[in-house]
Amino acid sequence: MNDTEELRTHIFSQELLDEREGIVQSLIKLKKRLDELVKKISDADLDMRKAKQSEDGTISINYYLIKKICLLNIRRWLIEATTHEEEEGRLLRELKEIDSQMIWKLLSHLNSKEIPQLENKSVPKLSVIKD
Repeated sequence: MNDTEELRTHIFSQELLDEREGIVQSLIKLKKRLDELVKKISDADLDMRKAKQSEDGTISINYYLIKKICLLNIRRWLIEATTHEEEEGRLLRELKEIDSQMIWKLLSHLNSKEIPQLENKSVPKLSVIKD
């Protein structure tokens, strides 16, 4: 285990790290699902455009059914995408809250420790330049 990982596990509880990782994984899955829905909607739109009316301008049953099914699917997928976007917003708020907790713990840890690198440093000597 490298120093960064060691410090990380020392400052943050494993429960907090696991919770954050779970939320990140959920966001990744949600993003994939949203991408799938966008692709399905695009494909259904393309299918509707490909379907042709008959030469004489009358609407065939086949054309009507394809268009109707595609529109129903698009409507259903849009509702599902909206639900996923709401879920994404909730997960992002939870992630922000966990990140805030982690920042607070890190700052608390840094404030409670003396930082040796800063103790050895002094302000460089400054000189005044006169005109």
